[in-house]
Amino acid sequence: MPRYVIDERALRRNLEILKRVSDRTGAKILLAQKAYSCAATYPLCARYLAGTTASSLFEARHGRDSFGGETHVFSPAFAAEEMDELLSLVDHLVFNSPRQFPDGRFANTTWTLDRDGDLIASYDKAFPTPREMEWKEFKTVPGEKAVVCDTDFGRLGFVTCFDLNFTHFADEYRPLAPDVMVFCSY
Repeated sequence: MPRYVIDERALRRNLEILKRVSDRTGAKILLAQKAYSCAATYPLCARYLAGTTASSLFEARHGRDSFGGETHVFSPAFAAEEMDELLSLVDHLVFNSPRQFPDGRFANTTWTLDRDGDLIASYDKAFPTPREMEWKEFKTVPGEKAVVCDTDFGRLGFVTCFDLNFTHFADEYRPLAPDVMVFCSY
């Protein structure tokens, strides 16, 4: 069985930095369970962070039960038989998937639905990777703008994967004043 050694002082110091950023900006900072799922530290992390992100029903349950706070879930698709339970657990649900235009081009799109299942926003990845743009079968085109939408728990902005490499993109979002930035990545 694997064992991990975690420096609690270093973890707490990093969490304090995140909390200061959250307090100063009003942004909600969520723990990405895909990147860090050490449940033994969740009680400590929960004192500083607003909740968790998940990409499956299991992760959503784990985040809600072990961490608390908000639970945000993203995935290109969900199993139909899991939707009722998933919707009972989550505060926000995002679909991120390829979208094909009538002319055959594709975009890496994040779809956002409200609690009633109605589409409230779609965001096309602004900066596809060079490889995405070169694929012959799926020639991906860049999105043209920053997108925000209002929800009952705040104003959301969106970035996908490679978009984070372009810090000037933040300048487009600043005047739109999102409360939460949703980061989707495969």
